[in-house]
Amino acid sequence: MSTWLMIGSSPLAVEAMTAARLEHKIDRTITTNRGIVLESQPTYYFLSDAQACQLWNAHARKAHLAGTTCVTLRRSDHALEKRGVEWFDIIQDEKPPYEPFVLSGLWCLEFAAQAGATTVLLAGMDGWSSSPDVMDYFDGSLGKIKHNTDWSRDVIAPRCRLLADKYPSVAWIQYGRPEFELEAANWTVVRL
Repeated sequence: MSTWLMIGSSPLAVEAMTAARLEHKIDRTITTNRGIVLESQPTYYFLSDAQACQLWNAHARKAHLAGTTCVTLRRSDHALEKRGVEWFDIIQDEKPPYEPFVLSGLWCLEFAAQAGATTVLLAGMDGWSSSPDVMDYFDGSLGKIKHNTDWSRDVIAPRCRLLADKYPSVAWIQYGRPEFELEAANWTVVRL
């Protein structure tokens, strides 16, 4: 039995983390990109795209020194060095059993399942709002990035459904206010 907490970056991330921690004993944490601001020493920290590696590399190094395992996707040696992640602990091949990379947070969910999670708690993994007045990130630092609900509905929801189906023994518990609908026997939403 292993319970993982995936820390995303939606506006409800802090509230969702708190709720998840009140209800579950967390064995491992994983986050990506700006989630390191919320959890400075996660069990695992994932960086992949060039911009994220540039923005969050110093945080990754600090977390690594404190014991965090840093994870990235395999690329050429030159690309890893250019991103500054050649020193990461795990350089994961992007091939089966992993699904093709779409978004960092979604990739982290599959990493948890592949690593043996029996329960994955999603905090701050709500998708993107279609409302122009709603900030998409807990800190608002990138402004109003609008992938809109089509992206949440057409990309995030199908990948979450695929993961729920692919890993039927994993209980997926999503805390927050998702911008997409998903029905699966092993997927539960705790609305905040």
